[in-house]
Amino acid sequence: MDPHHRTRGVGPRAGPLPLHRRPPRADRPRLRPRPRLPRPASTQLPAPSFPMRVMEIPMHTWRSTTSLLELAHWLRDCRRIVVLTHQKPDGDAVGSTLALVRALNLSSPFGPTPRAEAWYAGPFPPWLDDVRGQTPVMRLGDKATPPDHIDPEAVVILDTGSWTQLEPFADWIRKRLDTTAIVDHHVQGDADVAQLRVIDTTAAAACQPVADLCRHILGLPSLAKLPPDIATPLYLGLATDTGWFRHSNVTKSVMTTAGELIEAGAENVRLYQIVEQRESPGRLRLLARALASLELVPLDNNGQHIAVMSLSNRDFADAGAEPG
Repeated sequence: MDPHHRTRGVGPRAGPLPLHRRPPRADRPRLRPRPRLPRPASTQLPAPSFPMRVMEIPMHTWRSTTSLLELAHWLRDCRRIVVLTHQKPDGDAVGSTLALVRALNLSSPFGPTPRAEAWYAGPFPPWLDDVRGQTPVMRLGDKATPPDHIDPEAVVILDTGSWTQLEPFADWIRKRLDTTAIVDHHVQGDADVAQLRVIDTTAAAACQPVADLCRHILGLPSLAKLPPDIATPLYLGLATDTGWFRHSNVTKSVMTTAGELIEAGAENVRLYQIVEQRESPGRLRLLARALASLELVPLDNNGQHIAVMSLSNRDFADAGAEPG
């Protein structure tokens, strides 16, 4: 048999069948295949499974080992996430954790039940409930420990990487090191707290990298597109860690981020009223005692002085105020 032919089969049409197709008819031109459009940039990277690719960095070096985008991909598919921060949370700690929890719950593919919550160890700022709203939060009381039966798929630590500042959670974290990540802006930390780290020491507050993490999680093109209830706590952290934009850590990047958050709907005026304009009578009486104790101590022979004020435990008791 001719090797260039194959058999058609059996029946009246049996016989050799040429391997080569007939040329198309002139009156029926062949259609060109539709070109494949590139995927959006946000979906070009495959969602990595944990553990993600970790940069080759010495184990105890306080540097980034992954990126915000990779971290966002990992968190998207986690069903339960706990977000932690340092003991005695400040504005940056509260703002970054609330924003991330809200972004994770808003983007959850598992239905309306919240999949993320923030855990705090006190003492707590007096304005916490005013900015928390309905965000899922668990507070640890004095000498309380996290419930060991809660075993989330991911633990994210924000605004710290220090075992000392994480003391109430330390034993609980050590049992979950393989599913723990850190996003921080401080120049020092304990690298063994988490293998996955995003450390941005150029940021004035943890809320700066966390803002971009929220943007990646929600798939948004800019911070100005963030929902207002996510932009507001991010602005809180940025404002409080810069002394309401008066400290030396204020940069062009800080002001650009703040502007985008305000454009997104951050309630900057309300935040200032909640955090800075709610002095209790006890604190005002304590301030009066502190000012009354002021002494000017010579610093050098050029007329420079430093102001020294002191408060005792008795002052706190008499003023009806509490330390913290």
